[in-house]
Amino acid sequence: MKAVWLKGRWSDVISGTVNYLKYLKGNMRGTEVTVLTYENTEKPFLLKAAGKINRGNADVVHVITGASHMNIGLLYGVIVGALVRKKVVLHFLQNFYPQNILGRGASRALAKMLGNTAVLSGSMGIQKELKKAGVESRLYYPCVDTKELRKFYTKYKGKKDIDILCAVEFKRNKGYDTFIEAVSLLPEKFVTGKRIVLSGGGWFEEDAKAKIRELGMENRIEFIGPQKDIFGLIARSKALIVPYKTPTTIMGVSTIVMEALGIGTPMIAARIPTITEAVDDGKTALLFTPGNPRDLSEKFVMLAGNAKLMEKLSMNSLAAAEKFSAERAAKELEEIYRGL
Repeated sequence: MKAVWLKGRWSDVISGTVNYLKYLKGNMRGTEVTVLTYENTEKPFLLKAAGKINRGNADVVHVITGASHMNIGLLYGVIVGALVRKKVVLHFLQNFYPQNILGRGASRALAKMLGNTAVLSGSMGIQKELKKAGVESRLYYPCVDTKELRKFYTKYKGKKDIDILCAVEFKRNKGYDTFIEAVSLLPEKFVTGKRIVLSGGGWFEEDAKAKIRELGMENRIEFIGPQKDIFGLIARSKALIVPYKTPTTIMGVSTIVMEALGIGTPMIAARIPTITEAVDDGKTALLFTPGNPRDLSEKFVMLAGNAKLMEKLSMNSLAAAEKFSAERAAKELEEIYRGL
């Protein structure tokens, strides 16, 4: 079987998309994949891409969208379906805004124009929002390279030099302020001699640094900025904090959560859909109320020094990661192609 993946201009803004597609393509055993992107195709993109597709012998056209509005993604699918003489899959990875009444009406009109286009949802939240607009879709989870991640678990097992890690992009909805405030609430005995690390970069990096100074946390929190070896950083940590706040957009499963599962690092994470879809409270992570630093600090205390709980979370995480393995995702996608 042969497939063409169409990746538009903005799909790379989604965290983890580039690596996700690389892992997925590398595990496609019965399908030859050609990727056409906005960057590697003449303009106008869709017209030129459609011309290439129609002149080729692909069986399936897989449209990958990370649009900020559902209707942009639906329109993209409608246009491709009209331009190409192939079977079409429209894939919503994540990240679009909830619809108002007018937007939902437009979505229903676009949905009727999709014809036989198959629609994939990257999370239950996306699937639910699409259904509100009259679009039936199949739940299809993203993936990580669990084999590669397992190597980091093995390499750093018993060699943890970071007690608590928070690795986030510095945006308001990522909860870096919740993490800093939670550390300030910890009793002294839980921070003495401990290495608590904050890593990341972004628009509000200076705001994060100011928050650390404001609360007098310079001696408790070690700020190390963005790191290239994020997998190694997670693997060197006894616990990973994912302090996201309730998102304003409909999102897919958190990439860093899938990666931490694959590395086997115990997590304390916010109880929001993008996370709870991937983990079970008390089994693969400890969950806290988003935006609540006191609840987060209490989960710190619960996990600190509890070797049995850490081992339980770690082992369960490694097993749960297979739900997001690249092998699983590739096999499922090929089954979807064959079923069209």
